Amino acid sequence: MAPYAYLNVFLADDDEEDAYFFAKAVDRTYPGCQVTRFENGNDLVVHLQVAGQDQGVVFLDLVMPRLDGFWTLEQIRQTDSLAELPVFILSVSEAEQDIRRAYRLGANAYLIKPATLTELTQLIQPAIRFGMNQFTQP
Repeated sequence: MAPYAYLNVFLADDDEEDAYFFAKAVDRTYPGCQVTRFENGNDLVVHLQVAGQDQGVVFLDLVMPRLDGFWTLEQIRQTDSLAELPVFILSVSEAEQDIRRAYRLGANAYLIKPATLTELTQLIQPAIRFGMNQFTQP
């Protein structure tokens, strides 16, 4: 069994290339970790609710079809069984109003997408570690 096979990382991002590099970055630090990608926030929320998935780490892009990152975050925080799930915004937007809104809606952190795989790996590694600690603590 892979060392991190128990770890669930959910990504909602409609950009195929960004999703590919995200999965590679996760695999660099947490080999065997399950990365599940959704092209929009609605599909992610439905999956989490139906699967009863209350353990894992969520990364959200802000700009997606059907249900954007802000609405997705809001839906997660309003669902009792998902409210404590660690959620990180991962966006290219550096707009102050986006950052403030994300924190106001309950994001654990707002991460700006970097330009390289190495930088992305370094950025998401502590976020995933934080998430792992959230659901492995008694």
